[in-house]
Amino acid sequence: MSSFMSEYPASGIPYPVSRPRPFIIPVFLPNAGCPHRCVFCDQGDVTGIHQPVCTTQSLRRTVSRFLSHRDPNRKPAQISFYGGNFLGLKQDDIHRLLAEAESFVSSHRVDSIRFSTRPDTVTEERLNMIKRYPVSTIEIGVQSMDDRVLARSKRGHTAADTAQAVHRLKAHGYE
Repeated sequence: MSSFMSEYPASGIPYPVSRPRPFIIPVFLPNAGCPHRCVFCDQGDVTGIHQPVCTTQSLRRTVSRFLSHRDPNRKPAQISFYGGNFLGLKQDDIHRLLAEAESFVSSHRVDSIRFSTRPDTVTEERLNMIKRYPVSTIEIGVQSMDDRVLARSKRGHTAADTAQAVHRLKAHGYE
């Protein structure tokens, strides 16, 4: 049983032990890296923002602004890339964003990096590409595990893609 698991009394069923909630520093990448515009997350419609992947300077400004409002005793802190398909970005953009976020980890201003991504982009190649960076958490966009719903909503992947992504992430040690 992992260090984050305990058991319900008398049942032996594991449940997660509560951990401190991270201080999330959100960096939005509306639909960046996503080839689909499904009914669940068309970020252009949701946010009204249609922009390219953020610049290194805007990332630095965003993180610094959020850190200025953080209680210094609140741990852990994570730079979090949301609203796009992070592993679907161009390799250069992935490296650029992770390298800049890593500079905040190296300077001990944040503890780790997290991002959201589509299950069909969680490949061995992409996971090997990011393993040198301090990424601790990868969120998978799982809107449904019913292939009919996924197809009708134009999600662009299957339930099997999601199951495979979860197995890969666990094998690589990501939360």
